[in-house]
Amino acid sequence: MTLSAAQKKFIAVDLGVVAGLFNFLLNYGIAWALFRKNGTVPLWGQESIGGDSLVTALILTWLTALIVSRTTALQINKGNFAALPLRQASTWVRELVARAFWVRGLGLGVLAALLIALPAMLLLQSLGVQQMPAASFLWFKASFAALLALIVTPMLGWLAMHR
Repeated sequence: MTLSAAQKKFIAVDLGVVAGLFNFLLNYGIAWALFRKNGTVPLWGQESIGGDSLVTALILTWLTALIVSRTTALQINKGNFAALPLRQASTWVRELVARAFWVRGLGLGVLAALLIALPAMLLLQSLGVQQMPAASFLWFKASFAALLALIVTPMLGWLAMHR
């Protein structure tokens, strides 16, 4: 199934670059508000890098599914690009699209926490990271959220294009 130029631009720019930048700025601000007074942020425990990253993966993916489903439908309804035909999609795509967008987002959020955030935390742990200075954590959280958005947002948009 080939995407049109308008569909490719929407996925790459609007759901890729713009979502990545937006999530970087948003999550930097969230981290600043929550952690700026901490001297350091531990890898595990209450108010930790690991806990925050797992929650970020779940919530960012779930909220993104809600927003992107509506945004994509609006773009299709405006005629900015065509929907992708669901009948030509693979079985797993049809199964995901058949779910309510909030259920799809929650399921993908759990997967993002388990398959992206948890391995990232285990990597930090294997590298000997026990904690980060709060200033370093602000950049880590913002970068983690931006990279996560670059992964999940285009995928969620592509799924939402199927009708």
